[in-house]
Amino acid sequence: MFNFFSLVTDQLISEVVTDNSLFLEKLSKYLDRESRVIQCWKHLAYVLSVPTEERNRFDAYTEHSPTEDLFNYLSDIWNPDLTVKELKEKLKLIHRNDVIADIEKGS
Repeated sequence: MFNFFSLVTDQLISEVVTDNSLFLEKLSKYLDRESRVIQCWKHLAYVLSVPTEERNRFDAYTEHSPTEDLFNYLSDIWNPDLTVKELKEKLKLIHRNDVIADIEKGS
């Protein structure tokens, strides 16, 4: 199987994630769920230094998943230069190796 994401680690999140609705949906399934044990989109937003008022807005907005809102905010406003490599580093900080593995598989 062709490993698309191994080739794009230096590409911007806006090019790889937010422009790929299927992949963004899959990330949402991983990161939307809240649990006492597994860290979710809120923790990712925190390690990406997204302001609290913005994080609260994603949580209250129900039309899209908070993960989708987070990635759209990152790519459009907060950190448009965020790369896949940097995203993987931040996911490591919140111990989401399952998401990193999926990114590396190109699923």
